[in-house]
Amino acid sequence: MTSYILLLEVKSTIHLVIGSKRFSLSKGEYIYIGSANIRRPYLRIHRHMVKRKKVKWHIDYLTINPNVAINLGVICYDLSEDMLYSIVLNFFRPTIKGFGCTDSKKHLSHLFRSCSHKCLGKLIDVFVRMCNAIEFIQ
Repeated sequence: MTSYILLLEVKSTIHLVIGSKRFSLSKGEYIYIGSANIRRPYLRIHRHMVKRKKVKWHIDYLTINPNVAINLGVICYDLSEDMLYSIVLNFFRPTIKGFGCTDSKKHLSHLFRSCSHKCLGKLIDVFVRMCNAIEFIQ
């Protein structure tokens, strides 16, 4: 089991249309969590960093937007998406209900509004203690 977080920067307010729903995200920093239970999980992060791609997941609607940048990807080996969600929920507040978590009905969202770099530092400290290995991708 492998999970990851993306540290996203929304440079100016953006409007998203996903299916029949419309959402707005204000300027600021966000965190997205996901699972990468594939042989080379870093490829999942690299896919998110590419602007031109087929839109497949909710996060793709954000990552293709020119006003959104991925500042960092963090892969947490041997940490499930459920556990990652529980940890992140202690530090940040969920944003768009149901975003990125259609296969995790107990989760509110996989997109969180980041409050400060201090919180982010504490989150990384928790990862260092809980993950078997961590990989940072820029």
